[in-house]
Amino acid sequence: MTTHQNTAPLAQPQMPPADRASSPAPLPPTTQAMPQVAQAMPQVAQPVPQPVPSYPQPIAAPSNGVALTAMILGIVGAVVGCWAVIPITGYLSAAFGFPLALAAVICGHIGRGRSKRVDGVGRIQALVGFILGYLSIAVMVIASAAWTLFLFVGAV
Repeated sequence: MTTHQNTAPLAQPQMPPADRASSPAPLPPTTQAMPQVAQAMPQVAQPVPQPVPSYPQPIAAPSNGVALTAMILGIVGAVVGCWAVIPITGYLSAAFGFPLALAAVICGHIGRGRSKRVDGVGRIQALVGFILGYLSIAVMVIASAAWTLFLFVGAV
C-alpha cells in the first residue's frame, strides 16, 4: 500500500495582468522592503540585564567632633597664649588667646562627656583640649598680671 501525498507547488499570489511593454510588474508587498538585507543581517540577541551586586554598606564609626574642636582650639590657644610672656604684645595675645583657651576648656568638658556615651571615642582629644586650655589660661593670666604689676606699679 502506497500513499500519495499531494505535492502540488505552493500557490503563487495572483498578480493583475500588466502590460509588459509599458511597465514592469510590481513586486509583492513582502519582497519590496529589501529582502536581501533583511536576510543577510544576523539576528542579534538582546543582552539579558544582569542583577547589580549589592555589597554591604560600611557602617560609619562614631565620631566626637566636639572633642576634636577642643583639641584644635587648645592648640591654637596655647600658640597664641605663649606670646603673652612678651612685653606689650602680651596683652594683645592674651586678649585673642583667652577666648580660644576658654572655648577649648568648654568644648573639652563637653567632648569628654560625649566620649563616655560613644565608647571612649575622642576621649584623648577632649583631654588634650581642656588641659591645653587650662594651661593657656593660667599662662595668660599670670603673664598679664605680671606685666600689669611691672608696668604700672614699677613705674610709679
